[in-house]
Amino acid sequence: MSKTKVLLLALVLAIAPLYLFAQSSGKVVGVVKDKTSGEALPGVNISIEGSQYGAATDVDGYFVILNVPVGVYDIRANFVGYGDVVQQGV
Repeated sequence: MSKTKVLLLALVLAIAPLYLFAQSSGKVVGVVKDKTSGEALPGVNISIEGSQYGAATDVDGYFVILNVPVGVYDIRANFVGYGDVVQQGV
């Protein structure tokens, strides 16, 4: 399985949008791991397409993007050696 597909699958399973503040804004949280090895992937760039919102995963592969207006977004993950992966409709 290609690294892009592995990262995509890990991202799909890990992203969980949580909406707060009476439907005005929320946060997107998740963890990115290599599906094959199960190892956390630190330093993955996570961004919300078409916005200025984004974050990078920490040493344990976790990320949090705060103050995101409520809505449905496409989330992009980019990591050296894996390529870009977009999870649509988060």
